[in-house]
Amino acid sequence: TNQKLIESGVKDLETEVINSRRQIADLERIIRETEKLLDKRRKEVPGNKQQLEEAVGLKRFQVNTAQDELEETQILLQSLHCAYNMRIQKIETLTQQCSKTMNAAFAHRLSLRKNGYSGRLVFDHSPPGKLYIQVYRSDYISNEDQRVDSNAQLSGGERSFTTVCFITALWSAIADCCPFKVLDEFDVFMDMINRRLSLDFLLDFACQLGERSQFIILTPMDLSNLDEDSSRRIHYMPEPDRRTQANLEKFYKDGL
Repeated sequence: TNQKLIESGVKDLETEVINSRRQIADLERIIRETEKLLDKRRKEVPGNKQQLEEAVGLKRFQVNTAQDELEETQILLQSLHCAYNMRIQKIETLTQQCSKTMNAAFAHRLSLRKNGYSGRLVFDHSPPGKLYIQVYRSDYISNEDQRVDSNAQLSGGERSFTTVCFITALWSAIADCCPFKVLDEFDVFMDMINRRLSLDFLLDFACQLGERSQFIILTPMDLSNLDEDSSRRIHYMPEPDRRTQANLEKFYKDGL
């Protein structure tokens, strides 16, 4: 029995011989480099089993935490993507609704003028976005030659009346979004019929909104035929001093 133990120990001590064509110096260099690498790795790894298990456990915890955060981020990203698509759909729906509201209001106000005009608003919502105003006389609605596609092709009074129709149509679409609405010299170049009709548009529209909006309308024209009431106030600006204005004009002229 002792002899068998001795033989087994001798076999364990035997070193495996590997045939190699490399020089001894090269093998010694490789051994030294390998030993250095092993020493480096030993310093990075804890010296005992318990420390190694603790390090492995910490790394596993960090990996699991990172995976949980990744899953939460993916869920959040998916929610944001769904919310974004929902908002895009709502914007498209709101855009179509506002376009239809404005178009109907614009055509309706144009049609209220006796022997007036018909027209429509053509929206191009593709970037950068364009708006085309098409106006034509009701008497020539079937004649494309009578149609005007721009306010520049209208007379001064027609342009002012069409602008009032467009602005009130725009206000119809944003009535609850803008509490203050200001319109300056809307009736310039208008005849009395268009002026009275435009003024009625504005007053009726203001009455419909009630206390939700405040309207400020400026005009150089006479308003003596318009009465005040509990919801309407008329303020008259003092007449300008023509002499002072003439002196200022002369002063600037001489100064130049």
